[in-house]
Amino acid sequence: MLTRKLTIPFLTCLCLLFASYAYADEHRNGQGGKGMMHKLKSLGVEASVIKEIKRISIANRKAQVPLKSAAELAKIELHELLDADEVNEDEVMKAIEKVAAAETKVRKNQVRTMLKIRSLLTPEQRIGFKQFHEKRRKKREHKYRNRR
Repeated sequence: MLTRKLTIPFLTCLCLLFASYAYADEHRNGQGGKGMMHKLKSLGVEASVIKEIKRISIANRKAQVPLKSAAELAKIELHELLDADEVNEDEVMKAIEKVAAAETKVRKNQVRTMLKIRSLLTPEQRIGFKQFHEKRRKKREHKYRNRR
């Protein structure tokens, strides 16, 4: 009985989480790369460093494909368990752990990439680039709030 009472709120939270990831992916794969490279040039980053940043970014995008696929598969398996006529709470909890572990791998890969890119920039360039990202983040948040 308790499991059924928790299922609807849990699924609601999961749906909101999926929607936020989809929204982030949609905007991350838009013109972000072009704007980022333009900003790097305006900060005086050398062409060879920009080329290395592009290489790192592409490698990250390639690495993210299997990681995101594993996370998505874990989510599907979780939904499958929750849709069963008789829900096994232990299996559901293990599936939640699997989803969390897969999503953690995705995030760790993103942070490793960010750290690699940061290491190529001078302290002044990092400050300028951070300001650029903050401005973009605020713009996205404003845009998202206005969509509701």
